[in-house]
Amino acid sequence: MKNSNFQELRKQSYTLGRLSAKLAIKKLAQDALASSIHIDSGVFGFPIVNCSKIQNTQVSITHSGPLGVSIAFEEKHPMGVDLEKIRPNNDKVILNQISEHEKSLLQEINKYNLQGFTSVWCAKEALSKILKTGMMINFDFLEIDHVEI
Repeated sequence: MKNSNFQELRKQSYTLGRLSAKLAIKKLAQDALASSIHIDSGVFGFPIVNCSKIQNTQVSITHSGPLGVSIAFEEKHPMGVDLEKIRPNNDKVILNQISEHEKSLLQEINKYNLQGFTSVWCAKEALSKILKTGMMINFDFLEIDHVEI
């Protein structure tokens, strides 16, 4: 029962992401009908926009729980978006993906905490979306150089 509830919530979250993608794309192609916009998936799960009304448009999608957020953009200016709910039980997983340099950056700005760790995680995941690798890339390649508040 618990697993099926999780799967249903995940399905709803995924659907919200796709709906937000269609709305974001519609902002760029205002004469396109939402029903004419199709979001396929690439080999690493990245979204691929199919719509006869627009060319060279991409979208970045994130979803978590009851939130779905997307940004549509011309492919000449790639973008990525990510959001993550701050969860205390995620700290060990996230800390394993944050370099010593990134930890020192967070200490410098007094954000050496779960909020700071999650922010670095989100930045890395958004960058992985720009590169279209998703979580398949070694996070060392996505290391944050500097942080500003």
